Formats: sequence, C-alpha cells, structure tokens
Amino acid sequence: MVSLPLLERYLREKTRIFENPKLGERFYQEFLSLFPSAGNVDTVRAFWEIYRHGLLHQAALKTKAGIIQAALHNAAQDIEVGYDTKGSVFTVSPVKFSDRVIEIMENDFRTYQGHSSAAHRLPQISEASGTSGYRSS
Repeated sequence: MVSLPLLERYLREKTRIFENPKLGERFYQEFLSLFPSAGNVDTVRAFWEIYRHGLLHQAALKTKAGIIQAALHNAAQDIEVGYDTKGSVFTVSPVKFSDRVIEIMENDFRTYQGHSSAAHRLPQISEASGTSGYRSS
C-alpha cells in the first residue's frame, strides 16, 4: 500500500502534474514506461483505479467493469496482465512491485523530492534539534 503513494508522488513530479487533481495522459504514459508489462495506457488506468484507489481508500481491491480478477501474489511479476473471453486478469506481486518502486526512486530521488509540490513537502530533520522542523503555515 505504501508503494502506490510513493510511486504517485514520483510520477506527479516526473510528469510535472504536481498537485493537479487530474492525473492525465502523461502520468499514465510514464507509468507504462516504468512498468511495460501493464501493456497499454487503458490498462494502466484500470490498474490505478483497482489497486491505488481501492487499496488506499478502502484497503481492498476495487471492482471495475471488464476486469474479472485482480489479485496479489508474490509468484507474479511486478504487474501481470492476462486476458480471457470474460475480461482482464490483473496480478501484482507486492514485493516485486515495491522493490521496483524503490529502485525507481533511488535512481532518481531528486525527482521524488518534489520541490514543485509546495503543499506536499517532504519532512526535514534538523541536525541542531533532531526534530522534523516541519511547520504548518
């Protein structure tokens, strides 16, 4: 569950969407470039709705028309998409997905830091006091 908002922040910064509530095409295209096994932008949109919205809003996978199964299984790839006559089948390995998200962020942490998202600043540790130094305005 934690990997999804980390990835969202990274992708918002990478695609310069920042704090705009609408994710848009650039967001999903960049997601697809990082996770090509998702197949296409329409599949990425469905994945985002099922996993990100479902898990973070209700702590459960969200149902969506045309998707007959959505699952979590560590034997899967980071994201696997299958198809049959009834619809799409999504399977995500939470461990492999999280490892990939961490790898992406480690390789481009400057983007993740998000200097352009003023309302969502990362906390800073003050060397002098050992506290976060976070102040609400």
